[in-house]
Amino acid sequence: MQKLAERVFESAIKLFNAKKYWDATQELIILIDYYPQYSKIDGVYYYVAEALGQLEMNKPATQAFKWLISKYPQSGYAPHGLMGLLKIAFRQKDYKQALTYYYTILKKYSESEVLNAARYYAGQSLYHLKKWDQAILLLKRINIQDEYYDYSLYTISLCMLKKKEFARRLNT
Repeated sequence: MQKLAERVFESAIKLFNAKKYWDATQELIILIDYYPQYSKIDGVYYYVAEALGQLEMNKPATQAFKWLISKYPQSGYAPHGLMGLLKIAFRQKDYKQALTYYYTILKKYSESEVLNAARYYAGQSLYHLKKWDQAILLLKRINIQDEYYDYSLYTISLCMLKKKEFARRLNT
């Protein structure tokens, strides 16, 4: 049964990587329904949640991410699950909740590979909350080799422009 489950999982991951999220979800749900003791079930839940998130089915994606995190908090997928929740909160313009997820990642998974992405979305959230100084400090912590680095520089520049415009308006 394990070998069959492995083939289904690999097939679903190929569909996911091909951006066929709905098809991937359907295959992954088969594993959840018929083989919940599969050794990589935490990965199954992660990819279901991520696929639903990519389809912008935010409510079921949120539920699946929360299930993953509560059921498998020691899994390597747990920080990615929190990152998924952070992105959904950000996409829904719930910036305070996005920051809550960021601080949870920072506290529980400070060595995780998702940290720079979390910093980026948290910095964006601070920007939207008009907390420009905090956004700048956070975005400056993104590693220069990270894919979010250039975007963080752009947001830092926007923060500086906003601060300058705000100061100018105060002085007029």
